[in-house]
Amino acid sequence: MKMTKNEINLILKRRIKNGDEFNHLIEKPKGQKVKLKKGDTFYSVSMMKVWVETFYKQVAKLSQMLKGKTIQETCDKIHYFLYYDIQYQADGMTQNLRSPANSWFNRREGIDCKSYSIFASSVLMNLGIKHYIRQIKQPKFNPKQYTHVYVIVPFNQVSGKLDKGHAIIDGTIQSNKEPSYTDKKDVFMDQKLPHIGLNCPAPKKRGWYVTKKPCKKVYELYDFARSAEQAKNMLKSLGNDAIVHKSTSEGGAYNIYVKINSVYGSKRGLKGVVKKTTQPRRRFPF
Repeated sequence: MKMTKNEINLILKRRIKNGDEFNHLIEKPKGQKVKLKKGDTFYSVSMMKVWVETFYKQVAKLSQMLKGKTIQETCDKIHYFLYYDIQYQADGMTQNLRSPANSWFNRREGIDCKSYSIFASSVLMNLGIKHYIRQIKQPKFNPKQYTHVYVIVPFNQVSGKLDKGHAIIDGTIQSNKEPSYTDKKDVFMDQKLPHIGLNCPAPKKRGWYVTKKPCKKVYELYDFARSAEQAKNMLKSLGNDAIVHKSTSEGGAYNIYVKINSVYGSKRGLKGVVKKTTQPRRRFPF
């Protein structure tokens, strides 16, 4: 069965929420949309990977707000946000790839499955969660072609393998259940951590904090915490970009350090994100 663009839009369009409360959590777009040259779907997915790796930091602040207690809860929150806050609009003859910021700017106009997947993958990259971009052939819709793409997240985060099952994130549908397919191709996505040379060893942790100051070539001082509880809360909010140094100097019992090249680094000017990302949590049903 072959459906027209208008028929697909009629099925998948929905009433979306206002969403303006998230504006301060997403960087402003700078025209980051590309029209793909003619090519097969494998070219499209390879470009999606490049797009994610280039622009994932645009939603670094939002990502912390969408982080759940488990992999499944995190995926549910990302899906809920995509489905209810960004409209669907099928691409026509011209296939577009949008950065997360561009998708958010055009959320009322709508985006298609490729840009939903770029957005979801970008959030997961910020959270350090291994995942795949999966493209599929659907038995009842142009069965000889790869016609749909979405994100899958393995529960086995140690190896990134799918042997223990996986969650999915498909912003095009309300149910967020994996569709039937006759064939699939997966592209693995994993955040590459910055290389630390031998003269700058990785900080050794004692439980959840380090006892020696981290290397200044990699980390910079971000904030202070007066108690272990406060330090743990800040660490939870900042995610993989931060570590805690237990100290009795520099203004507090616990010093919070962040990676220099992260979104929280002083060069990017996004300090204070911890305080700003707490309010919108209430709008999610879980």
